[in-house]
Amino acid sequence: MKKLLLILSLSSFAFFSCGINKAPGTISVSGTGNVLVTPDTAQLRITVSERGKTTKEAQNESNIKIREVMEGLKEAGVSGNNIQTSAISFSNETVWNTNTRRNDLVGQIVSQSVSVKFDKLDESPGILPSVLDTLGSIDSIEIGNLIFSLNDPGPQYIEARQLAFKKAEQKAIELAEYAGISLGRAISISEASIGAMPLTGNIQMKLFESESGGDITGTPSEIPGGEISIRYEINVLFETN
Repeated sequence: MKKLLLILSLSSFAFFSCGINKAPGTISVSGTGNVLVTPDTAQLRITVSERGKTTKEAQNESNIKIREVMEGLKEAGVSGNNIQTSAISFSNETVWNTNTRRNDLVGQIVSQSVSVKFDKLDESPGILPSVLDTLGSIDSIEIGNLIFSLNDPGPQYIEARQLAFKKAEQKAIELAEYAGISLGRAISISEASIGAMPLTGNIQMKLFESESGGDITGTPSEIPGGEISIRYEINVLFETN
């Protein structure tokens, strides 16, 4: 009986040892997919700042200028749904008094910023330059933070994801060949990072009143949108045989 138990134990040990020797190895790789696409959406910010002796006076001047901006935007074809107030501020205007060694109140400043969204630029590429030309006729406003984006990047993310996996798989195949082993199935996949990176910079413009007080005639605006990079990176773990 003891001899039979000993034979069974040795057989189990041999089987277990063979299982260890045949356990598959792994290769861990990463892949990155980049898809370039023309943006179809843009957003910019317009800021109006007006001064007055009183808060009410400054607010009235600011309201007049904002109304002028709103009329200019609608005249250029911007929908009211794409215009949103992003900030309003009331602040004191002071000057340093060397005699009293303190700041003296000399007036009030009222500022208001509106964010403007431009969608379907692929269908109406001229609307953004038209808006900037229209705003250029309004004195003493600030235009900044022009940012291009993509309204629905879903299909591009799918394409970038597929490309990232193919690159990871190709890398794993090459590494397996170098090592003289065969590549098995993917057993683990995880996202490393995703994102959309605009390839164009922002603009910052301040439009001041001309010395002559008349209109300034210039060259029509050209606003190239460039391309946006849709990026997707993954980590993949493959079995090896």
